[in-house]
Amino acid sequence: MRYRTFSLSKLIPIFSPLVFAILVFIPNPVEAHHTGDHAVTLHVNDTWSQCALVLDPSLTQSEFHDFVKELAPMPYFRPMAGAKPLGKFNFDISFELWKTAPIQDYAGKWNNTFSHPSADHWLTGDDHTLGFSIPRARMGITDSIDAEIYYAPSPGANYSFFGLAMKYAVLNNPETGWDFAVRPSYSTLLGVADMSYHSVAADALASKDIGLFRPYAGATLLYGRASETTSKVDLNNETATALQWIIGSEFNWKHLSSALEADFGSINMYSFKLGVSF
Repeated sequence: MRYRTFSLSKLIPIFSPLVFAILVFIPNPVEAHHTGDHAVTLHVNDTWSQCALVLDPSLTQSEFHDFVKELAPMPYFRPMAGAKPLGKFNFDISFELWKTAPIQDYAGKWNNTFSHPSADHWLTGDDHTLGFSIPRARMGITDSIDAEIYYAPSPGANYSFFGLAMKYAVLNNPETGWDFAVRPSYSTLLGVADMSYHSVAADALASKDIGLFRPYAGATLLYGRASETTSKVDLNNETATALQWIIGSEFNWKHLSSALEADFGSINMYSFKLGVSF
């Protein structure tokens, strides 16, 4: 009788994205950042159960400028996929986690743009990062064009993100596995009475199929514009223009789709995707 052998190495492609996600997205409690020099007085507003985007009268123009610069990469509709199109009438439905690099939420640029439900309810945990849960839908409009949409609510807070994108495959070569695409996108901030924010971005992506993996890289030109819409402050509009770099990899197995991505800009972002394709 022959017994089929099984190598644990076959599990590495399946579980490595999960391990990465656990390491990146589980908060690190090693260092407490909200004591000593980082201890500031929070602006308390119990209208919301979570931290809300509310401009404080003490917000300065320079703080507003820095806030918009660091905000810009967060609602940006990152690709989370390589350049290869889905194909006409094919779909990919996914749930994603986006996480920032550490931010200075004790500084005026963040402390004076957010309110808190209590005096000890900080915007971030001890790892000083922000995380967002993102549902996304992508559909192949033609064999070379994909349309995408996302909406990210913040339960208990007053803000949410919304985005649209369209990816056009300039080159799709099944023989070599190489693909190149351009991807314009639009993102906006919803639900905030004190300010408006809109951004547009243009991605250039290249990817190559290697077995079940599809590593990809690219660059993004991002432009964002914010305006205060409250009588509490008198601030000029602020814009943010940035060149960002993208590196990531898809892992596709049957109807399972997953991806890991890092975006490097004014605030680095790290993202994980798990979805289904059909």
